[in-house]
Amino acid sequence: MPSNSFLRRTLACVLGGLFAATSAVRAADADEEGFSIAVGGFVNTLDLSGRVDGATVEGTSIDFDEDFALRRHRRLDVVELKAGPSSHHTFTVRHFADARRRTASFDRPIRFDDREFLAQGTVEAHARVTSLEFDYTWWLHQDEQRAFGLQLGVVRLGASLALRGRIAVEDEGSAQGQARVEDRVYVPLAGLALRQRLGRAWWLQAEARYLKRGYRGIDGEALSGQLGLEWQFSRHLSLIARYAHTRVYVTQDRIDLSGNLEVGFRGPQTLLRARF
Repeated sequence: MPSNSFLRRTLACVLGGLFAATSAVRAADADEEGFSIAVGGFVNTLDLSGRVDGATVEGTSIDFDEDFALRRHRRLDVVELKAGPSSHHTFTVRHFADARRRTASFDRPIRFDDREFLAQGTVEAHARVTSLEFDYTWWLHQDEQRAFGLQLGVVRLGASLALRGRIAVEDEGSAQGQARVEDRVYVPLAGLALRQRLGRAWWLQAEARYLKRGYRGIDGEALSGQLGLEWQFSRHLSLIARYAHTRVYVTQDRIDLSGNLEVGFRGPQTLLRARF
């Protein structure tokens, strides 16, 4: 996991670039009042690594990207809802899910949730990750050129990880078996949002957020950002093209489940937005 100083420098560079890119641009109304729904596709590159500890023994750290070749592009469906009860307040809900299944051979034993998968064997991995994000934006400044505001949000991250293969069985040698864990965590975020019109029907949109917090035996850290353009080709319809990147790191030590997990989503998104 990158250090906190690296994450802060990255966030500062993103925000600096956003303001530099828009400093010379004039815009018109930046109001997001009303309700809208956007649907589209997300060409996602999934980064996934972590370990699942047993009751008494620490689990094996697994890099699913390298060990199972999960780091491949996959098209996902994205749904985004926005509600602006007034010109200074916007609520956003965003959802997508990614599921991968791969098989790999290992020359070392793998310990996963009190199961030991034998060396020199084939292991099948199934991973499913869902992201449900809730955001609130308070537009501090809004005029005919741009809107700038503060964001507070939370990412509800659901993860299901399963391994299947030859496992060690006490007094019996080995047998075909599997291990599976499933959990949900909530990771808060705080940051900045910017909207600016580049022309009569073109908008620049940008968000950058970061937060680290621990509670109830769970330490969570998240970094999220996106940069894109919106073309409003009619009064009620617009097209959005943007690049989004979210990374979440969670460590937990609980009786029912302990270990760590690092998940990253990144890639281009294209959506059609309808305003009501």
